[in-house]
Amino acid sequence: PYSITDDGSGNFVIADDKNNVVWFYNRGTTSVNRVGHTILAGQLKVIAGKGVYGPDYDNTSSEQTTFALARAAVYAPSADMLFVADYNNHRVIRFDSTKMGKFVFGTGSSGNSSAHNVEGAVGTSHVAYQVAGLAYDDNTDELYIANYGYSNIKKATNATDPDPANIL
Repeated sequence: PYSITDDGSGNFVIADDKNNVVWFYNRGTTSVNRVGHTILAGQLKVIAGKGVYGPDYDNTSSEQTTFALARAAVYAPSADMLFVADYNNHRVIRFDSTKMGKFVFGTGSSGNSSAHNVEGAVGTSHVAYQVAGLAYDDNTDELYIANYGYSNIKKATNATDPDPANIL
């Protein structure tokens, strides 16, 4: 595992970059539902990724998604969404309660950052390079993205809206 975060209820979301999956550990005494998965009490369960290193594809189910190093994952409790930093695919993928993944940040290429990263543009128009960390604020619906390769932090507003978020 590379990183671990709390889901807002005391359970853990674990990004496992060596196995290219995201785990959920239910520390509670009752079952919980997260992004279309039921996780039994005390259970550790994969909620995203099929354990294969490779390219990712938009609108793919969480069970069929491939990551190229899942470095960070955060859960948005009020929207039941999971955001995953896909390090070597240079993007962030958002999974919802239907288990479907949608690209919300990054073009998938690590090309010229100054030519594409216009403030206020949709996230998928931004060039990312090795997305390494994520933080989510459930009160403001803002996703903070550590764009490691370009040494910057991006903020996605309205991160859980149906369309990709605006990036500042």
